Amino acid sequence: MPKTMWTAKRRAVLTKRLEPTAYPTGERWDTDLSPVQVRHLSAQERHRRSLTALIRKVAILQGVSGSLTKLLDEPFIPDERKALREWRDPSRGLWSWSDVKLDNPNNQKNQTIIDAFYTALMDIDKLKKGKQSSLRREITEKNAIIERLELRNAELLEVIRKLRGE
Repeated sequence: MPKTMWTAKRRAVLTKRLEPTAYPTGERWDTDLSPVQVRHLSAQERHRRSLTALIRKVAILQGVSGSLTKLLDEPFIPDERKALREWRDPSRGLWSWSDVKLDNPNNQKNQTIIDAFYTALMDIDKLKKGKQSSLRREITEKNAIIERLELRNAELLEVIRKLRGE
């Protein structure tokens, strides 16, 4: 993660949820296009397509970063900028792009979006670590229940044996 100053004010900005453009917009640039078709779009449409996809992707990551259930339901979590660029899901309007400047943390125009991406990744990482410890706790609890049930079964078998007069 790039070095950035994490002041309280900056953290407040980064925890604000992005509001992506709803998909589908019905516009030509916001459809499943081949690379050749994308090259035939105007420069403004290509930029809009990429920027909209970036915002949608980060908004999805922000959404799953607050819920373990949502995180487990999400089929793909990009862990770096390259994976974010290549993430493609036409059913949700998530388009890939090749311009590395778009998601560069030093790009002042999109810095807030990229910072929100890294913040969501940190929150997802915390969720995953919490999930591991909660799973360990759950396994310990289940093992204790199994042990009590096995003991109870042995006691009941002894009662049955005595009732039969064995």
